[in-house]
Amino acid sequence: MPGDGSRFAIWRFNQKCRWMVARKTLRVQTLAAARVRWSPDDQFCRPGATARFTCFWPSADRWEGVDFEVLVEQVAGAAEVL
Repeated sequence: MPGDGSRFAIWRFNQKCRWMVARKTLRVQTLAAARVRWSPDDQFCRPGATARFTCFWPSADRWEGVDFEVLVEQVAGAAEVL
């Protein structure tokens, strides 16, 4: 959950967080080895920004083909989890 006491916001394919608190670190967890490619504009996320990323799967030599987004909020509970 994005608003818990952890210093991480966890994103998984089976549990995609839609928002995170600005002071947390977004951790992308996958079941297979992957390279995560971040949008260069969102490397230093601040409140109101959107972290955008996709995955490359080296063992299959393919991109995920989808860009994922996580909204960065100022405080826990500032947005609803959709």
